[in-house]
Formats: sequence, C-alpha cells, structure tokens
Amino acid sequence: MKKTAILFAILLIIVSASSCGTPAAEGTSAQNIRSESIGVRAVNGLNGQILISLARPSDGNCSIYYRSSGAGEYEALDSELIIPEGSVLECHILGLSEGLYDVMIEEGEGDSLARVYYFGIDVADRDTSGYAHFGRTDGIGGYSSDGSLKGPGSFI
Repeated sequence: MKKTAILFAILLIIVSASSCGTPAAEGTSAQNIRSESIGVRAVNGLNGQILISLARPSDGNCSIYYRSSGAGEYEALDSELIIPEGSVLECHILGLSEGLYDVMIEEGEGDSLARVYYFGIDVADRDTSGYAHFGRTDGIGGYSSDGSLKGPGSFI
C-alpha cells in the first residue's frame, strides 16, 4: 500500500510539472532539417527557466541553443544541464529574466543532422522577494533582482 501511495504521488508530481508553464509555439522555420527525427516531448517556459524534454537519442549527441527572441546569436546550453533520465533527456535553461525566448535543438552531425526551432517561448518572472532580498537592489547570490544570472565573479 505504501509503495502504491508513493508511486501515485510521483505520478501526480510528473503530471503537474508537465502541465505547468506555457508551452512553446512549434517552430515552422524553413531552416528545420529533418525535425521529425528529434523526439521533442515538451518545451515549456516556467518561472525564470525553460524546461525541454526529449526522447533520448541513441548516440547521445544533442545540443541545445537559446536566445532572447529576436536577438542575434544563440547561446549554447552547458552539457551539464542536459540530464539523461532513462529514455528521456531533461534540459534546463536556468536564470532567465521575464520575456520571450527562442530555442534551437540539434541532434546528430554531418549528413544525419536534425534541427528544430521553437520561437516565442514565454518565460514568467521569478519571484525573488523575501527577507534575504530585503534592502538589496542588486539581487542576492548568483542571481540579479530580475531572476537572471549574474556574470562571473559577481556572486557576492
């Protein structure tokens, strides 16, 4: 009975996590290359982050890039934030301020390269209120007041 209750609780957490946030509008760019081969399960904008769930590629060769919507260059997501969980890759783009973002997902290389774009992913503001922020205007720890990450060397 206890195992069933625990499994039910885990299922509820997974279902609620997958239903929160704002789903991204699916990209229809002409630059998509064999996008059907990338097993994108979900792309959700949350509070201060984007969560991407992918079917795990057999060769493990997957790259995620992101940018503020309309900005020039994409920034690569650190490989440490692409986490294998069984047959799924969980990708966490953290430390984002409120706004719209674009994501590019690439899988494979050379002739077997597959690429898909997601545009206008809505990321909500991350509430950083609380006693730790009382009287501070420059954020706390590694985060600015708007929820974005501070630059290197400015974590004090």
